[in-house]
Amino acid sequence: MSAFKEHCSLGFWGEEISAVLRNANVLQPGAMGSLGRLTRIEDLPPNKQMLSLLRQAASFVDSGQYTSPIAARSRSDQPESSNPGCAHAASSPA
Repeated sequence: MSAFKEHCSLGFWGEEISAVLRNANVLQPGAMGSLGRLTRIEDLPPNKQMLSLLRQAASFVDSGQYTSPIAARSRSDQPESSNPGCAHAASSPA
């Protein structure tokens, strides 16, 4: 979530919840955040639908079905062994 002087935005991350948002016809492509520019409470989906979307997003995370967009991008853009020392350096204490 991000907030500015005259609007805020709310984003759901993950391929799975993005598909749910597209099917519910609430995803705003090209806009900041999944639900677009929010300037008033009426810009949000109805309460029942919003609660359902939040529960589905939490369920994806809890069940391990969530795919981080960053993880998905790094899997497709780079070979796994591009920097073999990086994983070791990140796991070593400073």
